Amino acid sequence: MAVQHFPRYINLQQRQHSVDVVLLSVIIRGRGRHYMGKEVHEEIGGSISVTHYGQMHDIVTDSQGMEIYNIYLDLVTHPLPILPEELRSTLSAILPVHPSLQHHLNRRVWIGIDKPEIFVASLKRIEKEMDNATPGAIDIVRHSFQVFLIDLCRVAERHGFTLSQSSDCVFPIWAEKIRRELDRDFAIPQDLHKLAKGAGVSVAYLCRIFKAYTGKTVVEYLVDRRIQASIWRLRERGEKIITIALSCGFNDLAYFNRTFKRIIGMTPSEYRNSKAVI
Repeated sequence: MAVQHFPRYINLQQRQHSVDVVLLSVIIRGRGRHYMGKEVHEEIGGSISVTHYGQMHDIVTDSQGMEIYNIYLDLVTHPLPILPEELRSTLSAILPVHPSLQHHLNRRVWIGIDKPEIFVASLKRIEKEMDNATPGAIDIVRHSFQVFLIDLCRVAERHGFTLSQSSDCVFPIWAEKIRRELDRDFAIPQDLHKLAKGAGVSVAYLCRIFKAYTGKTVVEYLVDRRIQASIWRLRERGEKIITIALSCGFNDLAYFNRTFKRIIGMTPSEYRNSKAVI
């Protein structure tokens, strides 16, 4: 993790480039445009955008420049701080807890913020403590970043956020409705026929549109959502793994273990005991 402050960033020409980390661009003040792939966001001071591994972006300013903080994250080696349970689904929508849980819609996220100064306080503390070798510095960094993420989730819940466009196509409203239902009700069994009936389409058509919209099949999306929820629970260390599996929608421990390893690269036990889990 790293934080970099640009008091007066000036870039007058668009040259989109890819990132090899997860980049959070925190625009404090200034005017310009943020190009994120095919999307363009008008900036008037006060936004946070998330650009994931391999995605293209560039910020173009006017001649006066912008004040920007960049936060660089590697979600494999530096897992996100644990947040209150009520905020985890929001954070997961903005910042998937593992790179393999990325899909078409969360590759790039833009969030307008009305009080940038709230975030500046946390970022200044992180920047200061990362250059500090005294005892407790890393704990202050973790705590300050946790506060930053809590404030981010609160703003996202209050004002909403803009997900990346999955393609140039216009998708039916029910595609996003179903995605949100799966996000909310991931722990209970889902019936494709029931979902299709609610949307007024056939199962085959629903599956085709949902895959085009998210980049994942309905089953893949649901399993990823369950794995994401299980990661938070594993990091809290208190529960038995079988309890976590059952509460996250898996009815078979062996299947949970195999699926977790396929997606995350290690078993739930290995993940719980890894150095990445703090």
